[in-house]
Amino acid sequence: YTAMTSTYGYTDSSKVAKTTAGGQYTYNGMDEGTQSILDYIFVSRHMKTTVTSYTVCDPKRDGEWISDHNAIISVIEMPYVKRN
Repeated sequence: YTAMTSTYGYTDSSKVAKTTAGGQYTYNGMDEGTQSILDYIFVSRHMKTTVTSYTVCDPKRDGEWISDHNAIISVIEMPYVKRN
């Protein structure tokens, strides 16, 4: 995380999203009592104003654990660049 944000200048999309949904933690431990943030979607400094939403998805489907990591989704608006 430090290398991506400090050294390379990327931004964690969860920090700049216009809206957020879902839980905070991306690692759920599947009932072992451990929760933490282990997964990220990074954007460049040029894209950080275009992150419209960030969602941490539900770790269970139909009552069953999908994974020990929760899926994350960032919606990022890509600017249109017209080429001559």
